[in-house]
Amino acid sequence: MSRGTAFINSLIQGNLEATYIRHHPGIVNMWLIGSSQLINSLIHHLFPGLLKLNQSPLMYCVDQNTCPLSLWFMPRLLQAVITSVCMLLIYILTKRLLGRYVAIVAFTLLLLEPFFLAYQRYITTDALQTDLSILAVLLLLLYLRENNNRTLLFSSGIFMGLATASKVPTLFILPAIVVWIVLIELGVWRTSFTPRGWIRQIIDLIIFATTTICIIFLILPALWVAPLETFEKFYEGLLTEADRGNLFFFGQMTDSPGLLFYPLVLAYRLSPLLQIGVLTCLAKLSIPKLRNHLSQIPELIAIALIPLSVLFILSNIDSKVDRYIILFIPELALLAGVGWLQIYAWIKSRVSLTIKCFFTKSNPHQSQVELGILRIKFVTLNLYPYPVFICSCSSWDLCSYN
Repeated sequence: MSRGTAFINSLIQGNLEATYIRHHPGIVNMWLIGSSQLINSLIHHLFPGLLKLNQSPLMYCVDQNTCPLSLWFMPRLLQAVITSVCMLLIYILTKRLLGRYVAIVAFTLLLLEPFFLAYQRYITTDALQTDLSILAVLLLLLYLRENNNRTLLFSSGIFMGLATASKVPTLFILPAIVVWIVLIELGVWRTSFTPRGWIRQIIDLIIFATTTICIIFLILPALWVAPLETFEKFYEGLLTEADRGNLFFFGQMTDSPGLLFYPLVLAYRLSPLLQIGVLTCLAKLSIPKLRNHLSQIPELIAIALIPLSVLFILSNIDSKVDRYIILFIPELALLAGVGWLQIYAWIKSRVSLTIKCFFTKSNPHQSQVELGILRIKFVTLNLYPYPVFICSCSSWDLCSYN
C-alpha cells in the first residue's frame, strides 16, 4: 500500500523518476493501489468522514507511513475484479487449447488449491504475476498452433509485459519458449504445431519481445525520463536480492538452501489432489506405453516445460523463497486436470462404472454448470472468511499459520 501510494503521488507531482521504487518491480500492483487511492480520495472529498480520516488518503498514508483498514477495501475490490477476469480468461483459453473437460477439471483444482488461493487474496506481486503469465503462455501456444492470427501473438506479448512488470521471475519462462520453437522447427511436434521456418519464428519472437518491452516501458514512467539510471537501480536491487542470505532451512541458518529446497516446497505446499494429478500426467507423458489414450501430447509437454524451466533457474539462485512456486501452479493445474481425467478413465475401464458423466456433449445443463463453477471461483477468491494458508516465514521449520 505504501509503495502504491508513493508511486501515484510521484506521478501526480510530476516526479517521474521517483516512480521506480523497488526491483520487483511491482508496477502493475502500484498502478492498482495508486488508482484505488485516487478513488479513495474522491470518496473522501464527496463524503467527508466516511473513511474516518482528517486528510486526503494520499497525504495520510505518506504522513503516517501507514494506511488504515478503511483504505484497503478499494484496492482489494479492484484486485478481486482483475483476478476474476483473469480466471475467466484462463478458463476460456484452456478450453480452446486443451478442451472442455481439461478446462473444467483444471479450473476446479485451482479452486481447491489453498496455497494458490491464499496468495490470490493478497495484494501482492506474486498473484498478478501468476495470473498474467499463464495468460501469456496460453495465448502464445494458441498462436503457435493456429499459425495465422498475430493478434494472439501481440496479446501474449502484452500479458508477458504486464507479468514481467509485476515481478521479474516471469522471465524464467523464456527458456521454455525457446525450447518450444526449436522442437517445432525440428518437426518433433508436427502433429500439433506446423513448422513455419526459422526466419518466421525469429520474426515472431522479435515481435513478442518488442511488445513485452514496450508494455514495461509504457507503464513505468521512470523509464520515460531516466532509463539508464532506472536500469542501474534495478540491476543493483536484483544483486542485493540474490545475495541476501540468512535463510532458515532444515533447522539451521544458511546462505543457500541448495537444490533440495524447491522439491521439498512442492511436496509440502501443493495439495495431494494436485500432486497426484501432476504425477499421473507426467507418467503418461514419460512412458510410451501409457500414451495410448493421451491426446494433445505436444501441448502438454510444452506446458510441462514451463515449471521445469522456472525450477531450474530458481534452484540455481542462492536466495530461495517458497512462494516463488506460485508462478507455475496454474500450469501444474492444467497437467493435473489431464492426469485426473486419465485416472477416471482408468477406473471406469477397470470397474465398469455406470455413473453417468455429467459433462457430456448432450447434457442440456452443461453451460449452466460452467457458469456455476466460475461463480464459485469468484466467491472463493474474494470471500473474506476463507482460510489463509500462508506461512509467516519461507521455511516450514518455523512456520505458523495465519
